[in-house]
Amino acid sequence: MNIYVALGVIQTLVFVASVVATLSLLYCMIPARRLARHKPFIAFFPKYAFEIDDLEAFSARLLEQGFVKGQNAHYYRGSYFGDFLPHWAKLRVRLDPENRKADLASPFTAILFDTGDLWKISQALLEDKGLGSN
Repeated sequence: MNIYVALGVIQTLVFVASVVATLSLLYCMIPARRLARHKPFIAFFPKYAFEIDDLEAFSARLLEQGFVKGQNAHYYRGSYFGDFLPHWAKLRVRLDPENRKADLASPFTAILFDTGDLWKISQALLEDKGLGSN
């Protein structure tokens, strides 16, 4: 293999890794938005925040939806390798029991945009009457 081809491949890999790292850092820094009542046409860097009325019922709802309880009032679901399918994407719900709030986001990699799939997952978590509001 030609040395210039190998250097080009390495340069491309470094560039792609730096873009992914930069986008993930931006995603972590952007605060969660209040969950809208209507499905968005497109939302960039989606992270949704909502209020919870009944914390215990909401925690049970998370377990029903396939989330697993982690540490510090965090719940996780999905796989890092399923990022392109909404029902397999790695998601984190972080509860704030003192303020009765929660937010839904990707725990590691950035979700660049949402065409309503992540919004639907958030709405499904609040589906039962009295669990929360958006």
